[in-house]
Amino acid sequence: MDQIKLPVLYGQNGVVQKSFDADAFHPESGTVLEVEAGRGYANNQFLKDFFQACMMHEACHLVIAVRNHYRNIRDYDKVVNGSTRFTPLGGLPFHSRQLR
Repeated sequence: MDQIKLPVLYGQNGVVQKSFDADAFHPESGTVLEVEAGRGYANNQFLKDFFQACMMHEACHLVIAVRNHYRNIRDYDKVVNGSTRFTPLGGLPFHSRQLR
């Protein structure tokens, strides 16, 4: 699958200097989708996705898809419960949906 490049840093004359890749992007709503096949929690990939989406100029919403279970670890639960690390920022709105 091809990644979509979304600019995060511009240089002279608006030339893109740095961009981050996203799995999908919906320009009308500003929604970025990241799908983590297996390392969503173990390598803190969900935090990297969160940071990168914060830097994307056109991003307004972020959807991160992680597996319910990966190698006997409950990735979904750990990511959702790991959202408490955002509370020092004033409690970001966090919504989770578990699909079966």
